[in-house]
Amino acid sequence: MPELDIMIRDLKGAPPPREAPRLPGSAPRLVLAFAALALVGVGVYAMTERGSYSGTRGGTGTPGVDLRMVVARDGRTQRVTRGGLCHVGESVYFRVASHPAGGVVLWVEGPAGKESIARSPASPEPSDLETPTGMVSYEFDRPGAHTFVLAPAGEEDCGGTTCSKLTLEVE
Repeated sequence: MPELDIMIRDLKGAPPPREAPRLPGSAPRLVLAFAALALVGVGVYAMTERGSYSGTRGGTGTPGVDLRMVVARDGRTQRVTRGGLCHVGESVYFRVASHPAGGVVLWVEGPAGKESIARSPASPEPSDLETPTGMVSYEFDRPGAHTFVLAPAGEEDCGGTTCSKLTLEVE
């Protein structure tokens, strides 16, 4: 029977370790580096989302607005930036936000003078500017500088920093 005892003992395997296994010396640093990188990524994302607001973001009693635009070009849409170049016949589409939520007014000051584009409600999150008839767009019909202005409803004089402006050159 001693042979059977030996066989049973061998089946049980080695006793469990008394301590948890230790990680190699560089593992804690690697975990910390990964965590730091993740935090930096989240911070950059947050800054780019908030950094595009041209007006005051609120909190001081002054509403803040955000105007973003894309241009329809060659069957695609491209983001428009300050000082961007567009061409006669191209159309731009708008994304707007207001903090706090409220009404906004959009117009363009260009070679044809001041032209009203839309009045609409806006939320703190940027969303497409739409009316009951669909997405709002503006088609360039003449060359020259075009300054698009978004203002909180009732603040059309753009006193202080309540407006968001974006100027484009059109050829």
